[in-house]
Amino acid sequence: MLIKFDSDLFHQEDNIKNISFLIAIFSDNYRYDFIAELSEIKNSNLFNQLSSIDQKLLEEYFNRYITQPKKEIDFRISLKNESDKDLNFEESKIFFNQQYLLILENNLNDGYFVDAIINCFRSKAKKISRHKNKDWFIYYNGGGCTNIENTIEANKKRYQHLPKDNHKYLRCFVLIDSDKKYPTQANSTERQKLFDYLDENEIKYHQLYKREVENYLPIQILERIEQNEAFIEVYKRLNDDVKDFIDLENGLPDKNRDTLTLELSNLYNHILDDDYNFLRKNSLKINNFKTELPKLFIRANRELLKDRIKHQMDSNEFENLLEKITNEL
Repeated sequence: MLIKFDSDLFHQEDNIKNISFLIAIFSDNYRYDFIAELSEIKNSNLFNQLSSIDQKLLEEYFNRYITQPKKEIDFRISLKNESDKDLNFEESKIFFNQQYLLILENNLNDGYFVDAIINCFRSKAKKISRHKNKDWFIYYNGGGCTNIENTIEANKKRYQHLPKDNHKYLRCFVLIDSDKKYPTQANSTERQKLFDYLDENEIKYHQLYKREVENYLPIQILERIEQNEAFIEVYKRLNDDVKDFIDLENGLPDKNRDTLTLELSNLYNHILDDDYNFLRKNSLKINNFKTELPKLFIRANRELLKDRIKHQMDSNEFENLLEKITNEL
């Protein structure tokens, strides 16, 4: 994120406390990139009254800006209110000093999955890790797909006293699984309603390709779960598409093959009859499935995770997700 100070602010001496406060926020462990046009402010009374540290920071960040590839200005600290990207001092203090929320359906269980991605793709997740370690970036509980809208609406109320539409002040990103039973299945009504709401509120999101988070667990990790040998042997014989969309907790639908929908029949057509019948009655067994299975992501490494998604159309799903989030910080 790149923030620009409007030069006019430096020609009103009573702005000094607000400018110093924002410089402190922005420069704290290089939280945000910021600039002010030195040639336009250096001779101002306000600039000369700033502490030597603040003056050096303004010079350092400006010099870095002009020597690096040009970046687009994301926000401007200004009293002019010429666009939604202009924030006055009150707005800026609230907007830039808040935590960035990664909204998950379940922030505890899904958090193990996100942690694995961050830890296994460190070069792509440097900024995220730094913000997470400083508590500027946190996992936030959405309470499931149907409750995420309520979660966001509750957060929007915090900004009702500010001049712009309150969703303009939200700093969040939504990560949600597909909940699909086969690759080409359309989004459920509930999910599509959520995505429409997120678009209306200008909130970025990412829908995972696979059915659920646990479908990303590599076979090498699933093999370590005791007393699942028979299931694992059958699971190994499944193709990637079935592994992506099988319900690991409940197995395949308990239906005869000739009663399946065309889509599911095509998805399962390579499965041997004995394996199909086995998966109708058996699934992956682990106590407290929803809470304990995600913890196994602690054992993941980059190679195993990459191997698990190499067949997808987006074989860089993890790196692309990290890039999307990083661009928001």
